Amino acid sequence: MHWLDFFDDKEWISKLCYLCDIFERLNTLNTSLQGDESNIMNFVDKLSAFQVMLDLWERKINAGRLAMFSHLCSYCEDNNYEISESLKNDIASHLHILKNEFSRYFPEIAKSQFAQVRNPFQAKMDDCVLHNNGAA
Repeated sequence: MHWLDFFDDKEWISKLCYLCDIFERLNTLNTSLQGDESNIMNFVDKLSAFQVMLDLWERKINAGRLAMFSHLCSYCEDNNYEISESLKNDIASHLHILKNEFSRYFPEIAKSQFAQVRNPFQAKMDDCVLHNNGAA
Protein backbone atom coordinates (compact mmCIF):
# COMPACT_ATOMS: atom_id res chain seq x y z
CA MET A 1 0.00 0.00 0.00
CA HIS A 2 1.32 3.44 -0.96
CA TRP A 3 1.01 6.55 1.21
CA LEU A 4 -1.30 8.14 -1.32
CA ASP A 5 -3.78 5.29 -0.89
CA PHE A 6 -4.51 6.44 2.66
CA PHE A 7 -6.13 9.59 1.28
CA ASP A 8 -8.71 7.46 -0.53
CA ASP A 9 -9.61 5.64 2.69
CA LYS A 10 -12.50 7.45 4.40
CA GLU A 11 -12.00 5.53 7.65
CA TRP A 12 -8.34 6.61 7.83
CA ILE A 13 -9.21 10.25 7.05
CA SER A 14 -11.92 10.13 9.73
CA LYS A 15 -9.32 9.01 12.27
CA LEU A 16 -7.02 11.81 11.14
CA CYS A 17 -9.85 14.34 11.54
CA TYR A 18 -10.55 13.08 15.05
CA LEU A 19 -6.87 13.40 15.96
CA CYS A 20 -6.85 16.97 14.61
CA ASP A 21 -9.84 17.77 16.80
CA ILE A 22 -8.54 16.20 19.99
CA PHE A 23 -5.07 17.72 19.62
CA GLU A 24 -6.67 21.10 18.97
CA ARG A 25 -8.57 20.75 22.28
CA LEU A 26 -5.44 19.64 24.12
CA ASN A 27 -3.47 22.54 22.67
CA THR A 28 -6.20 24.99 23.75
CA LEU A 29 -6.11 23.54 27.27
CA ASN A 30 -2.31 23.70 27.38
CA THR A 31 -2.27 27.33 26.22
CA SER A 32 -4.94 28.32 28.75
CA LEU A 33 -2.83 26.92 31.60
CA GLN A 34 0.10 29.20 30.78
CA GLY A 35 0.74 32.87 31.33
CA ASP A 36 1.13 35.48 34.03
CA GLU A 37 -2.48 35.23 35.21
CA SER A 38 -2.42 31.47 35.84
CA ASN A 39 -2.70 30.11 39.34
CA ILE A 40 -3.42 26.79 41.02
CA MET A 41 -7.14 27.53 41.39
CA ASN A 42 -7.60 28.23 37.67
CA PHE A 43 -5.41 25.23 36.87
CA VAL A 44 -7.58 22.89 38.96
CA ASP A 45 -10.81 24.34 37.53
CA LYS A 46 -9.67 24.00 33.91
CA LEU A 47 -8.37 20.46 34.37
CA SER A 48 -11.56 19.39 36.13
CA ALA A 49 -13.69 20.93 33.39
CA PHE A 50 -11.64 19.21 30.69
CA GLN A 51 -12.05 15.82 32.39
CA VAL A 52 -15.82 16.38 32.55
CA MET A 53 -15.77 17.27 28.85
CA LEU A 54 -13.88 14.07 28.02
CA ASP A 55 -16.60 12.08 29.78
CA LEU A 56 -19.33 14.01 27.94
CA TRP A 57 -17.63 13.53 24.58
CA GLU A 58 -17.31 9.80 25.24
CA ARG A 59 -21.06 9.55 25.92
CA LYS A 60 -21.90 11.62 22.84
CA ILE A 61 -19.64 9.61 20.53
CA ASN A 62 -21.28 6.40 21.82
CA ALA A 63 -24.64 7.97 20.89
CA GLY A 64 -23.34 8.70 17.39
CA ARG A 65 -23.10 12.49 17.80
CA LEU A 66 -20.02 14.13 16.31
CA ALA A 67 -20.75 17.87 16.60
CA MET A 68 -18.09 18.42 19.30
CA PHE A 69 -15.40 17.33 16.85
CA SER A 70 -15.62 19.96 14.12
CA HIS A 71 -13.10 18.49 11.65
CA LEU A 72 -14.56 14.99 11.91
CA CYS A 73 -18.13 16.27 11.70
CA SER A 74 -17.37 18.47 8.66
CA TYR A 75 -15.58 15.65 6.87
CA CYS A 76 -18.46 13.23 7.44
CA GLU A 77 -21.06 15.76 6.33
CA ASP A 78 -19.10 16.90 3.26
CA ASN A 79 -18.51 13.34 2.10
CA ASN A 80 -21.87 11.89 3.15
CA TYR A 81 -19.99 9.41 5.33
CA GLU A 82 -21.11 7.79 8.56
CA ILE A 83 -18.33 6.54 10.79
CA SER A 84 -18.24 2.84 11.55
CA GLU A 85 -19.08 1.29 14.90
CA SER A 86 -15.45 0.20 15.27
CA LEU A 87 -14.28 3.81 14.83
CA LYS A 88 -16.89 5.02 17.34
CA ASN A 89 -15.58 2.41 19.78
CA ASP A 90 -11.96 3.40 19.09
CA ILE A 91 -12.71 7.08 19.72
CA ALA A 92 -14.74 6.34 22.86
CA SER A 93 -11.96 4.09 24.13
CA HIS A 94 -9.34 6.74 23.42
CA LEU A 95 -11.38 9.39 25.26
CA HIS A 96 -11.82 7.03 28.22
CA ILE A 97 -8.09 6.27 28.36
CA LEU A 98 -7.27 9.97 28.04
CA LYS A 99 -9.59 10.78 30.95
CA ASN A 100 -7.98 8.05 33.07
CA GLU A 101 -4.50 9.32 32.24
CA PHE A 102 -5.49 12.87 33.22
CA SER A 103 -6.85 11.53 36.52
CA ARG A 104 -3.65 9.60 37.15
CA TYR A 105 -1.33 12.43 36.16
CA PHE A 106 -3.32 15.16 37.96
CA PRO A 107 -4.67 13.66 41.17
CA GLU A 108 -7.84 15.12 42.68
CA ILE A 109 -7.28 18.32 44.64
CA ALA A 110 -10.00 19.26 47.11
CA LYS A 111 -11.48 22.55 45.96
CA SER A 112 -12.41 23.30 49.56
CA GLN A 113 -8.72 24.09 50.13
CA PHE A 114 -9.23 27.26 48.09
CA ALA A 115 -12.57 28.31 49.59
CA GLN A 116 -11.04 30.97 51.82
CA VAL A 117 -9.14 32.53 48.92
CA ARG A 118 -12.02 32.38 46.44
CA ASN A 119 -14.58 33.94 48.77
CA PRO A 120 -13.41 34.62 52.31
CA PHE A 121 -16.91 35.54 53.48
CA GLN A 122 -18.47 32.21 52.51
CA ALA A 123 -15.64 29.89 53.57
CA LYS A 124 -16.32 27.49 56.41
CA MET A 125 -13.83 27.60 59.22
CA ASP A 126 -13.57 23.80 59.15
CA ASP A 127 -12.15 24.03 55.60
CA CYS A 128 -9.51 26.58 56.55
CA VAL A 129 -6.10 25.21 57.38
CA LEU A 130 -4.18 27.26 59.87
CA HIS A 131 -0.49 26.56 60.22
CA ASN A 132 1.38 27.19 63.43
CA ASN A 133 5.00 27.66 62.42
CA GLY A 134 6.34 27.19 65.92
CA ALA A 135 5.10 30.59 67.07
CA ALA A 136 3.53 30.72 70.49
